[in-house]
Amino acid sequence: MKSILFLKKTSQQLPDIERYLESRGFKITVMTEIREAIQFITDQRPDFALMSTDLIPQRSLWLFGVLHQLTQVILFADRISAKNLAVSIELKGTYLLEPPLTPLGFEQILRRVERENRKHVVEVSHLDKTHVWIMSALADLALKALCKPTSSGTPAEVVSRVTKVTCFRMQTTKLAGYFILAYGQNRKLENSWMSKLQDQLKQFLASFEDNLVIEDSDELIIEEVQFNEWSRDQANFIRQATHEEAELVLAFFKDPTQMQIQPSLQNDCVEVGIEHIQGDRVVNFDVYIYLPQNARFVLYTPRGSTFYEDQKKKLVNDGVRSVHIHKRSLDEVRRHRARSFIENSAASFHPSL
Repeated sequence: MKSILFLKKTSQQLPDIERYLESRGFKITVMTEIREAIQFITDQRPDFALMSTDLIPQRSLWLFGVLHQLTQVILFADRISAKNLAVSIELKGTYLLEPPLTPLGFEQILRRVERENRKHVVEVSHLDKTHVWIMSALADLALKALCKPTSSGTPAEVVSRVTKVTCFRMQTTKLAGYFILAYGQNRKLENSWMSKLQDQLKQFLASFEDNLVIEDSDELIIEEVQFNEWSRDQANFIRQATHEEAELVLAFFKDPTQMQIQPSLQNDCVEVGIEHIQGDRVVNFDVYIYLPQNARFVLYTPRGSTFYEDQKKKLVNDGVRSVHIHKRSLDEVRRHRARSFIENSAASFHPSL
């Protein structure tokens, strides 16, 4: 039995069409609110969504975009209006039923969509599906809004083995992780473009996620990795687009370990858990430890030196649970964590021979 989510402006709208579709073997669920519908779609995966154009906020067409990424949406309008005309132009390529609305007309469009098999499928893995599907759809919308391919006719420069990526961390009460972008063969993404991407994601995600924090982006030099194969293997979702003359790949990797920052007894420092400092890495910040028996701070690893894993284990065995970092160096600590996360993930990736 095919299932339909019927999104009406009121639950009493079009009762004859609802009864007819049920008599024709469709399972109907009626709703009147878009955000509730997104939750239902991600949980229940109906085959179709029938949606009144009256439910599309004029300034929030991206909400429709989220629905359209998750299932096949068919719009219907029970009257001709300037808004319906504007919606049909803006959402070109979308099925739209115009008045007069008849039960047979609805069944015909459903059968047509079924034949053409235009339903979207979003692939996700190993993460709460609701938040991943929504975030994947929103990331796709953001890229579509910002990526401008050239019309030169030459093939886009593809992403393959890279040593340069752009990265930023996102944190909410439900989900945390890194957005990692590769652009062509180690091309640089302009800061202004990255700011626009982050602004788009903030606007979209704020409607679905509580306590949203998106950190500043950083360009990182990493050990060489085959980006597409690695991200397909380990990312929770990837989205691809063409921007100007090159392919752009955005991947999201879940990382729930949030760095807790505590006040330090040293006024110009903060205290962070030692687990957030990766061993056997050069650190671009000074690492201090506190000796309670002497009530003093000791510079343990100076900036530009290696914080060795063996030393880290010895500190932990001696009961040291945190280190102290200058407040002015917190951005460097954030970059250190991001680079360590990427390189650890890439190191565990074994491409097929």
